[in-house]
Amino acid sequence: MRVTIRRLAVLCVLCCATVVIGEGGQYLSAARQAMQSGDHTAAIENYMKAISADPTNADAQAELGVAYLQMNNLKAAENRFSKAKSIEPKNTMALLGQAILQARQGEKEKAKALLKEVEQTGVGRGGGLAERRENRIEQRLLQLARREIIGSTREDAKDTVSVSRSAAQMIRMGNYKEAVELLKPLLNDKPETAMLWVQYGKAHQGQGNWTDAKAAFNKAIEITNDSGPAAQMARQQLKIITGR
Repeated sequence: MRVTIRRLAVLCVLCCATVVIGEGGQYLSAARQAMQSGDHTAAIENYMKAISADPTNADAQAELGVAYLQMNNLKAAENRFSKAKSIEPKNTMALLGQAILQARQGEKEKAKALLKEVEQTGVGRGGGLAERRENRIEQRLLQLARREIIGSTREDAKDTVSVSRSAAQMIRMGNYKEAVELLKPLLNDKPETAMLWVQYGKAHQGQGNWTDAKAAFNKAIEITNDSGPAAQMARQQLKIITGR
């Protein structure tokens, strides 16, 4: 009799757990449908219910973070991405979400590194990870991350080229001081751009500031490991200054 009662008790617990998990799945499905239609408020409500039924569902936590991200609630988004990673450290949606947050906070290099880490796991190749092909939110998040991170990098590159050309024109016209003032803030932001150091060196060279000019040319050579067009130009200018 006691054995029968115990079995009944176990069955009751299992049945209750199945009902809860089943409800969680329904809420998760409803949340994803709401995300598809752009109703992020309804999505958040359903994700919260799904997580209440199953707090260990890393995807639900991460997708809730995505919903908050779409609502521009960055603090809440970061909280959910962190929870998803605590459950599943390599959760791709959580990593992508954090990469987007880093890009929006100006941490572009960290964002690019994190995006690269995610892409190396296979996400984005043929419909996502093999176990999550049905989750299209992951694919849309990947596209958003690439736009915000890689797109912003391309815009930065355009700005760098534009400033470099403007500085070169100023140097040709003899406006050396203006060229220095134009280049200095960009070099503080992008000290790894060798061609900017070449232009910076030429501007100082034009003013007769040999020490600053040589330092700038040597910096360009150091960055490029003494190879490429920027290094060649820097070496040529150093020969003019040193006579060697």
